[in-house]
Amino acid sequence: MSDKRLTNILSHISPQEKYDVIVVGGGVHGAATAYRLCKRGKGLKVLVLEQFDVAHDQGSSHGDGRIIRFAYPEDIYVTMGRLAYPLWDEIEQEYGDKVMQITGGVDFGPKDDKNIQKMIENFTEQKVPFEILSPSEANQRFPQFHLEEGEIMLYQKDAGVVFASKAVKALWHLASKLGAKMVPNEKVGNIKVHDQNRVTVHTVSGKSYSASKVVVTAGAWAPQLLSPLGLDLPLKVTQEEVFYWKPKDNSKESVSSFSVPNMPVFIVHGSRWFYGLPQVDIPGVKVGWHFSGTELDMSNRQVTIDPNREKVVSDFIAAKMPKLESTVASHKLTCLYTATADHHFVLDYHPLYKNVIIGSPCSGHGFKFASAIGELLTDLVLDAPPAMDLSPFKIERFSRPLQYR
Repeated sequence: MSDKRLTNILSHISPQEKYDVIVVGGGVHGAATAYRLCKRGKGLKVLVLEQFDVAHDQGSSHGDGRIIRFAYPEDIYVTMGRLAYPLWDEIEQEYGDKVMQITGGVDFGPKDDKNIQKMIENFTEQKVPFEILSPSEANQRFPQFHLEEGEIMLYQKDAGVVFASKAVKALWHLASKLGAKMVPNEKVGNIKVHDQNRVTVHTVSGKSYSASKVVVTAGAWAPQLLSPLGLDLPLKVTQEEVFYWKPKDNSKESVSSFSVPNMPVFIVHGSRWFYGLPQVDIPGVKVGWHFSGTELDMSNRQVTIDPNREKVVSDFIAAKMPKLESTVASHKLTCLYTATADHHFVLDYHPLYKNVIIGSPCSGHGFKFASAIGELLTDLVLDAPPAMDLSPFKIERFSRPLQYR
């Protein structure tokens, strides 16, 4: 029997629990939204339904670290970063432990690279402090890297690492402490909108929950939930790989130089984009080849890992981080990207139902902003003026976003 048929049968016999807001998806953005809803919406009854366990490794919110930075060519992400940083600080204070470490960050590549030049313009216009380093200056100041003539490095002091899985667990703890009901291992089968004031969420286990509003922060699984509501977003899901590379010199001093907080996070621009973080928990420097993953069909999640991907990253390590062992990665992890064509987020109401709020996808670069995205989605739920302009993230920007049925 299919999940949908089972849900339809059991929903008629299962009593419905009633809430003000149901959040579908308990990754970092869903947990952050529940936390902000409970903090700001005094007395709101909030439910979070997560199909896997807390801080699971099946989606986009796991691992030892994610980059946080102001280094973007678009001003909207500088604005969102300015909202996110103090909210992460607030989370740390309430949680009583660190979920973020400032390390500084570097972007480097060809000096005429368009994105690097746009970042320089954006930093200047937005009054974000930064430094421009020549290859010799960069190699001396940051000996973890090797730049050549014709390249340029930007350094921005506020970048760092958000401890990914730890941050998710912190948000679950805080949301629960503030009164949210956080339910792991409860997969949602479908969402039914009755009118602008009532929705019902059915799970594949046969439970039904009703609420005035629902927030969909389901990442790669969002299309499966939104399509029956007449909304087909042009999204692409890929399975990405990251690799960990240990220093050739395994002395304590050498390992420390490649670890937080002594090494900056980095992004390398050019025909291929690479990104990396210093060692946090897993031994080695974490490096990924941005948007190099294999496209997935989430209804039949099978993928063949391309061995060439590790070779490409290995060649990058040998050329640009020669003090790391580049022969074989010491550890590998996978994660999902769920991306729009323009790589911007979707933070908006469903075009037909204002009580359905969408906070997916985040196009492979949203984790750092989770504290802010939770705040912004809470603005939408509470019908409050958003803390920043959300027009770049509206559904109407797509040329073919809707297929009404």
